[in-house]
Amino acid sequence: MKTYRLAALACLITLTPAAYAQNEDLSFDCVIKPREIVQVGSVDEGLLVERAVKRGDIVETGQVIARLDDTREKLDVVLARQTAEREIEVLSREAAAEYRAAESARIANLVSRELTAANEALRATLEKQLALYAVEAAKLDRQLALAELSLAENALERRTIKSLVSGIVTETNASPGDYISAQVPILTLAKLDVLNVDVFLPTQYYGVPVEGARATVFPQDPIGGSYDATIETVDRVFDAASGTFGVRLTIPNEDYSLPAGLRCRVTFETN
Repeated sequence: MKTYRLAALACLITLTPAAYAQNEDLSFDCVIKPREIVQVGSVDEGLLVERAVKRGDIVETGQVIARLDDTREKLDVVLARQTAEREIEVLSREAAAEYRAAESARIANLVSRELTAANEALRATLEKQLALYAVEAAKLDRQLALAELSLAENALERRTIKSLVSGIVTETNASPGDYISAQVPILTLAKLDVLNVDVFLPTQYYGVPVEGARATVFPQDPIGGSYDATIETVDRVFDAASGTFGVRLTIPNEDYSLPAGLRCRVTFETN
C-alpha cells in the first residue's frame, strides 16, 4: 500500500502544465463583464436643461447625451464674433499709412529740390513709420479677437455633452433641473461592443493558457450557447492567499447580443 501511494504522488508531481496540455482541455468557472464602465460628466458646471438618453439606450461615440444651460455662452459668441469680424480698424489704419507714405514721398521730393527744410523729411518719415506700426497693431488686435471668438465657441460647445465611447446606459445620475459640477456624473455607460471574461486558475496551470490563444466561453442559462474568445492577458502576479492567478479573455460583441454580468464556463483548448 505504501508503495502504491508513493507511485501516485510521483505521478502528481510530474504532472506539469505541458502534461495538462497533452491530456485534457481545461474548463473553469468565469464571469462575463463589460469592457469598460464609464461615468459621463461635464468639464463645466451649470444647470442641466436636457438629458437626451435614458436607461437602456444604446449610445454611439459622438452622440449628444445632455445639454447644460448655454444662454451666457451664446451671448459671448455673438459679442466675440462682432469684434472679430470688424475690419474697420485695420482698414482705417492702412489708409492712414498710405497717406503718410505718400506725404513722406512728397516731402522728400521737396527736400531734394531744396524747397523745404531737411527736418521736414525726417518728421514725415517718422510719421509714416508710426502709421505702419499702427497697422500692425490693428492686425494683432484682430487676431486676438479671432482667438477670443474661438475660445467663446469652444465654451459654448462644451455645454453640449457628447459621449466619447459607444455603450449602453446602465444608470442615470442626474435629471433636467439638477446643478451639474465636475464631481457629479450625468449617467453611466457600459461599453459592451467587446466583453471581458475573467477567470482565476490554480497556479499549477500557469503556462498553459497563453496570450493570443483561443478559448470557448459557455454563458449560463437562459443565454446559453458558446462563444469564441481570445486570451488577452495572463497575470504575472499570483494571489498567494488563494493560490490562483487571473486570466482575461475578450469576446467580440458588436451587435450587443450577449449581455454582461453573466456567470459562465470557459474551456481552454490545449491540444
